[in-house]
Amino acid sequence: MLIVLFAFLGNTTLVAREKLDAYFDHLFQNNKMMGTVAVMLKDSLYYTTLIGYADVDSKRKNDSNTKFRIASSTKTYTAVLILMSVEGQKIPLETYLSAFYTGESIPEILCSVITGKDMQTS
Repeated sequence: MLIVLFAFLGNTTLVAREKLDAYFDHLFQNNKMMGTVAVMLKDSLYYTTLIGYADVDSKRKNDSNTKFRIASSTKTYTAVLILMSVEGQKIPLETYLSAFYTGESIPEILCSVITGKDMQTS
């Protein structure tokens, strides 16, 4: 499907794909990146690549089922999104998580006591 999509979009996309492949290969060769990259627009996938190893010691390469340990890296994104919403006057910093979550993914008891402000300080 990806080949058909690139053929439809023409040579420009093929050149862009080659440049992206070269860029990510350069990052990997210089120990700057391991992971998965996907470029999408609306519901269309335009580019995807797997970079590096799922297991460095055994040199097992990443595949579409590789699980990545993202640890605390999402805290930065969460903080920025919350503060952008506060700055845009869409929510007050004291808004409880219960305004957004129904308790399905986060226990309801936590949703009723944790605010956006709490998330900025933990």
